[in-house]
Amino acid sequence: MTGVNRGLALALVLVLSSLSFAPAQAQDSPAPGVDITCENEETTLFLDYIGMGDYYAVGTCTVENPSTFSENVEFSYDGDGFVASGPESATIPAGDSVESKS
Repeated sequence: MTGVNRGLALALVLVLSSLSFAPAQAQDSPAPGVDITCENEETTLFLDYIGMGDYYAVGTCTVENPSTFSENVEFSYDGDGFVASGPESATIPAGDSVESKS
């Protein structure tokens, strides 16, 4: 075997041996993110009168975390001219969900 062939053979052995030590990858989605589903998303939310000029309505949304990471989520609300409130934030463990009512 000549010096060139021996060098190519050694390089080939080194490349092939490094491929056998490739790290395993998880099958779950590694990308962080959440899915939001609201019960009243496609319907009109009607206001109920509770007296003394006050009205209220409750919108319910579920925030799911399908990733393998814990997610810190901040909520913001838009009442379109009305006062809207609810939790400001939540920590959702991996594979879990929380329900938010506003």
